[in-house]
Amino acid sequence: MRLVCVLAVLTACGGDKDGQDTSAGTATETSATTTPGGTGGTATGTGGTATGGTATGGTATGGTATGTATGGTATGGTATGGTATGGTATGGTATGGTATGGSTTDTGDTGSTVANVAACLLGESGLTVDCSATLGEAGPVTLTLTAADAPTRTFTREEVAAEHSLTGWGLLAETTYTWELAGIEGEVTTGALPEGLAELEVEVTGEPFGLDAVLMYVSCGYFVMLDGQGRVIWAYETDVYDGLPDGMFWSQPDQSVLALRDSTMAPDTSVFSEVHVSGEEVLRLEPDEDFTLLLTHDVARWGPYTFLLGERPDDISGFEVFEGHEYLGTYMLDESFPDVDNLRADHVNGLSVSALGEVTLSVHGFDAVVAVDGDPASPTFLQKLWHASGAPDGINDLPEPNYVPRGEEGFLKQHNAGLYDGLLWLYDNLGTETSRVVVYSLDDERGRLDLEHSWAMDRVCRNQGGALPVEDGALATCANQNLVWLFPADSEEPAWTISASCGPGFLNGSTRAYPVTIE
Repeated sequence: MRLVCVLAVLTACGGDKDGQDTSAGTATETSATTTPGGTGGTATGTGGTATGGTATGGTATGGTATGTATGGTATGGTATGGTATGGTATGGTATGGTATGGSTTDTGDTGSTVANVAACLLGESGLTVDCSATLGEAGPVTLTLTAADAPTRTFTREEVAAEHSLTGWGLLAETTYTWELAGIEGEVTTGALPEGLAELEVEVTGEPFGLDAVLMYVSCGYFVMLDGQGRVIWAYETDVYDGLPDGMFWSQPDQSVLALRDSTMAPDTSVFSEVHVSGEEVLRLEPDEDFTLLLTHDVARWGPYTFLLGERPDDISGFEVFEGHEYLGTYMLDESFPDVDNLRADHVNGLSVSALGEVTLSVHGFDAVVAVDGDPASPTFLQKLWHASGAPDGINDLPEPNYVPRGEEGFLKQHNAGLYDGLLWLYDNLGTETSRVVVYSLDDERGRLDLEHSWAMDRVCRNQGGALPVEDGALATCANQNLVWLFPADSEEPAWTISASCGPGFLNGSTRAYPVTIE
């Protein structure tokens, strides 16, 4: 890892104290630089004269200069902040060495200043930057990362504090970024893409909207974020997810990727892992020690709660709820449908949680969606709220649905059902000639699903798939073909498409792509 930070460039200005004119004590130091190699570097300054205390050509080792030393050399130590009497100091830049300090703030009392200290170092992945700031006066901070031919990335911590840690992400590989934090500037150059992504191929058409990037899995073994031009701006090699039976989820509030390994369609043992964009694994759940179901297909996060989809050994589906490692409860489908003889054919393939804590289950084997109360604070926690049938009077039905579609507006073998702003979204795999995203309103009075919107892809996608809202449109995923389409709300044609793979193969892509906002 490479440490990049800034050495202060000090400007000391005399002030008017007790009616006495002290303006003659002005001096400046400019062109401050450091040589590579850390704290033992040499800092030199040129120009300027301090009246009433000029140091010219001298050497100061590890000390503090009151006023400004002009033309001198500081050797063999680290200069932290410096002292400026009644004035301000603004940081310069340093590359390749260690420099702390860089910004001082006049408190308003003559001769009294406080120093800000900031530093950034390259994250272990080479595509993130880990930064810290110590403020002379507690407050919020903003980290800004800019580079030529790259989007500016801004990250803010609103809390009033003296110590801040921030991760900068969404960065292009092998690119020099200028960072600014707490009034201090520096430079950092990102690393190369991982060698494991050497075979990655990305195809893009059009221009995106409503998102900064998409999160996908590629069969090289990595979760990747791809920007609108198809460039990798984040990557993480996963030891959990490796194909469509597994579960993946992007938690925007947590800025983390959640994944689970399937244990019903693969010989591997189930496991759950959550990884922050910094690359740190922040939560890992193990079988027996934490969960008891055989995990499969999907995972979701709502507030502090994690929802893991799974099955019992008798093939009945359900989910478990956790807060961190704390187990909160289990819902099983046979609790709501105890008299359905063939319920073991349910094959629940998707789980999501609404902003109100409603869990929606996509029950593939019955062309149905089941909604369950997922709020641990609710008196009806883990009780069924309603269920809808996409193909009533079909071969397999869950009895007495609360909602049925109007006319020919149903769905078959759906995935990724979810509630957003009171509307039911899902990926209708086989309901029409081609797969599509559909959006229904729920008519409580008539017990009906009313089709509000649909966007059709140009192919049939039989395995998995995604239907997620973005601002003014929809993000659709044909999972087993690694194809993602971004539809505007007012168009049946995609504005942007992206496909990413590491070669041909079946069941080797993303369950679905997720829209990402870099913040």
